[in-house]
Amino acid sequence: MRVAVAMFGFGNVGRFFAETISQKREILADRYGLEIVLTCVTDTTGAAVSAQGLDPGVLLDAKRSDGGAAYCPQYGQPGIDPRSALANARADIVVEATPTNMTTGEPGLSNIKLALSSGMHVATASKGALVLAYSELMQLAKERGLALKFAAAVASPLPTIELADFALQGCEIKSIDAILNATSNCILRSMETGAGTFEEALKDAQRRGVAEANPRLDVEGWDTSGKLVILTNALMGKVSLNEVERRGVDTVTPEMVKEARAEGKSIKLLGTARRVNGHLELRVVPVAVPPEHPLFAVNGIQKGISIDTDLAGRLTVIDGGAGPLATAQCVLRDVVNIARFHMR
Repeated sequence: MRVAVAMFGFGNVGRFFAETISQKREILADRYGLEIVLTCVTDTTGAAVSAQGLDPGVLLDAKRSDGGAAYCPQYGQPGIDPRSALANARADIVVEATPTNMTTGEPGLSNIKLALSSGMHVATASKGALVLAYSELMQLAKERGLALKFAAAVASPLPTIELADFALQGCEIKSIDAILNATSNCILRSMETGAGTFEEALKDAQRRGVAEANPRLDVEGWDTSGKLVILTNALMGKVSLNEVERRGVDTVTPEMVKEARAEGKSIKLLGTARRVNGHLELRVVPVAVPPEHPLFAVNGIQKGISIDTDLAGRLTVIDGGAGPLATAQCVLRDVVNIARFHMR
């Protein structure tokens, strides 16, 4: 089955996605009977559009050499807006991979609404829109009979949503404990192993390319809070970002780390969602966890999530430390599952 994909955003995740569908063409065909074709790619320069399909290699060359999708030979359209580009793409699925913004949700929010309103399924790696408008977007998808998937927006490559969807039928989720931000976890590990202060650990993480030049969203707990809100909305019930009690790793001192280590514990930026007296309570705070905690051994750039249920008990998944390639794989996962379960 041919699956036409339009992609908004051509940064690291978008480029890895284009490379992956090219490299894995035979596996996708043999294993799932799918031919995934890019018919539109947009970025800040404009777009490349061809309903017959774009060559990922040519697209990537245009990005590397000329700076954008709009310079793709024959099919590049400098300055074209996403709505016009999408109208000519004849896409089945829209991949939303633009930079996230948890204040406005843009441009992802408008892109997702445009795709759903145009009758296209969506796989998003951008979390801002879901943090601000989860219920609205899910309702719009439901009304149109479309899928809106977001595995790449919640601590990729962890199979968090899939775990709940495919393994926990009939279960009530009582609580979620999660380490969702690799930068914060790496900084805490560095402080534990001798980096000293938070500032020294942050500088070390920036030198190694783990932390951004402006790491505020990570170290102040905003990234973890946004992911926790999406997960809670998807798995437990309706919540918003302003309901999260938040304190980041920038509040952790060497003395706190030393005290935790003396007790055999390890400080983690832990996102938790729990049912308390009939309502949901969300916290993102540094916590000294003991060795028996299921996420105690999650170190460095690893992430992990532990879900406690009434019927299946506690299930925990931990990744090995990942980057944009793993996020692109999550996007591919969603695209394949949309094709398999929503398009046939």
